[in-house]
Amino acid sequence: MRKKAKLPVVVLLVLVFPVFLLIAAVAIYKAKRLQPPDAVSYSQERPLGTPAKMPESYNNLLYVSGTLRRNDEVTVDDLTAIYTKTRGYNLYPSGNQYSIQELDEKHNVLFASYFDAGFLLCAGGSNYCEEIEEFPLELVIPYPEEARHLEIRNGEKVLYHKNMISYLPSIKLIFPSSGFTVEGVVTIRWEGDDRDGQNLLYSVEVLDILRNRWLLLSSQLVNEYAVWTTTDLPNGNYKLKLTATDGENEAFITSDVLEIKN
Repeated sequence: MRKKAKLPVVVLLVLVFPVFLLIAAVAIYKAKRLQPPDAVSYSQERPLGTPAKMPESYNNLLYVSGTLRRNDEVTVDDLTAIYTKTRGYNLYPSGNQYSIQELDEKHNVLFASYFDAGFLLCAGGSNYCEEIEEFPLELVIPYPEEARHLEIRNGEKVLYHKNMISYLPSIKLIFPSSGFTVEGVVTIRWEGDDRDGQNLLYSVEVLDILRNRWLLLSSQLVNEYAVWTTTDLPNGNYKLKLTATDGENEAFITSDVLEIKN
């Protein structure tokens, strides 16, 4: 009686290993929140689809974070104004179903970016996909000075609307200016404004560029200035970050590079 031939161990591993990979991929995707599609930089060519409408100037930015649900419910957890030129947009690849739009006082569109949600969670390198109920929103969009309304739409249906005219604080760095060399004791000055008249609190942080580390200089400030003793830090290049909050909403500005030279 002939014995049955046994499969070599290598063959068994080749057959079983992809199955383990698929199981692991599914487990990881279920454990982690779905990440938004890769950001699209406007320094590159946009993919095919409905393009974004861009404002003529876009020195200021708006950070939008929240959740879009399959039943068209939208929750926005964070709206932060960014008064700086030091970072770019974070937009989803072009689509046609959903859009985020900024409108002026007469509801003319100043900015619009169109995208698709999909509501599918797919394991990388496989055909396995699972339907999901929520799609994370995390966008950095232009923030034109004329913007008075923010909307998220499904086609023409408005899913979310926020009146922005009395919503976000603003902040402007007065001193030191960009490219300035600082030494000794420096008084940092800025101007903050809250359109609905709420009191603002400020914080000041210093970025050590060489070590890529943020250091808190002052917080819970009522006045629009802070004292910076630059001799507490080694000579080198730094940036300042000023944040204004009315207790609910925030705005911040980041300076260009400043050199400490003591």
